[in-house]
Amino acid sequence: MMKATGILIIFPILSFYVDGWLEYVIGVAPGVWSAKAITSLIMPNLPMNLTFTQYMTIGWIYSIILLTFTYS
Repeated sequence: MMKATGILIIFPILSFYVDGWLEYVIGVAPGVWSAKAITSLIMPNLPMNLTFTQYMTIGWIYSIILLTFTYS
C-alpha cells in the first residue's frame, strides 16, 4: 500500500510542467493545488489560468471535501 500511495507525489511535480485543461485532470491529488499556487508566486511571468489565491482556495475546498468523505 505504501508504494501505491507514492504515486500521489508525482502529481504535484507534474503540475510544474502542465498547464491548460490538463492541470484540472491531475488536480485529483490535493498537493497539486498548492504546487500550482507556489508556481504562480515563484514565476509571475508564466501564464497561469488562476491566481495564487484562487489556487489555494480550490485546494482548501478540495481538501475539506476529501476529509469530509474520509471521516464520515
